[in-house]
Amino acid sequence: MSVSTQSTVTEIAVISLIPGSDPHDESSNARKVLRDTRDTAASHHGFGRIRWGTQVEDPSTALIFIGAVLTLANQHNNIADTVYADWDSLSAHENFMKSSDFQRFVKHLGSILVGPPNVTHYEFTHGSNRDLAINAPVTEYAQAMFSISAPDEEFDRIAQGIRKAATDYGKGFRGLSWGHAHEAKTEKGEDCKVAMLIAGWDSVEAHHGFEASKAFELAIAPMAKLVKGSNVKHVHMMEL
Repeated sequence: MSVSTQSTVTEIAVISLIPGSDPHDESSNARKVLRDTRDTAASHHGFGRIRWGTQVEDPSTALIFIGAVLTLANQHNNIADTVYADWDSLSAHENFMKSSDFQRFVKHLGSILVGPPNVTHYEFTHGSNRDLAINAPVTEYAQAMFSISAPDEEFDRIAQGIRKAATDYGKGFRGLSWGHAHEAKTEKGEDCKVAMLIAGWDSVEAHHGFEASKAFELAIAPMAKLVKGSNVKHVHMMEL
């Protein structure tokens, strides 16, 4: 997989919160734990920032996306959140993981989780400025798994077509960026490459309106032959 070692790395994690946790409540234990873990990570060289937000859809599984992006799914009230933390490089994050602080970080974060997080590292090096998507009222996260043998450039060409169609025909479209993961995933028994596309929209309805258009139908058609599996979520992002 052709992934630059010079680009900023965004860590995306999927985590499930214990029942009754409410990270939206500033005075809650869950919010305090998130702030504490942010401060621990921020004390290490190479750390950039963390963002989080509430997933619009009712989650059947917990999802975490981007940068250190953590999607927090509340099993009690079906709220899912996403947290983003950027690192200067994958090695910066790996060095943090080797530190004594990381074990305390994991233990503290684990106190509000059901099960371990599912973490993926992406480099968003294509498309618009990623912040145009993250700072939009609604951010669409589309994860795609495709064959190890397929060139990254094939996904890139399709993503470029989607971006052009959204720019020309997507009412309420703010921007789109995409990147490839350092890790592989297993989909239907097959090891797959992973790519993530993030797009900013004025609303979920604006995104669905574009999805219903002929322009999107034509742009997305080649993806059916390439992708082994995919999932799409919407999140309201905030700074942590």
